[in-house]
Amino acid sequence: MSLLNVAVYGAFITALVALPFFLVGGVRFMRQTSTTNTALSNSRLKGMPLISGLLVVVPLLAVAIYVANVKESDRRDVVTSVRSLPIDSIVLVDGKPAANSRAILDALKAVRPVGAHHSHPIKVLQIEIRAPAGSMSLSLGRDSQFPREYWVLYNPQFTDAGIGRIETSELDAY
Repeated sequence: MSLLNVAVYGAFITALVALPFFLVGGVRFMRQTSTTNTALSNSRLKGMPLISGLLVVVPLLAVAIYVANVKESDRRDVVTSVRSLPIDSIVLVDGKPAANSRAILDALKAVRPVGAHHSHPIKVLQIEIRAPAGSMSLSLGRDSQFPREYWVLYNPQFTDAGIGRIETSELDAY
């Protein structure tokens, strides 16, 4: 286990331990301020559960940043792997050899991140790429708005775990 993983687990546990203190302190603070009708002053803010609040928020932010960083790193690794595939690789679409392996590979090598346009993948194709150095599996989900656009996914159940998108008509027959 890496040092960074230990730090993230520690941050998450710290946030979980501090959460009850923050909630209890927050309820007490709200009761205290609601019983008086005067505006909040600096002396009133003393009872605010600031330390426990920070012990909840800061570790959770650290965990969120860590997860986003790992996700982006994984995405870059997959994109690099796809772009380094040899042109003589064999592409299987849903377990069947593709007649146009090279065109599909060229499309996959052009994967790019695309901003959201409020669509989702509808039909998911399982792609296996067999190269001399090994094989790679990806899922391609046809976009609900643009039929030539495919979402390149890590895991088809989680559409936010995407690598990017490609545009091709080479998969229309599948």
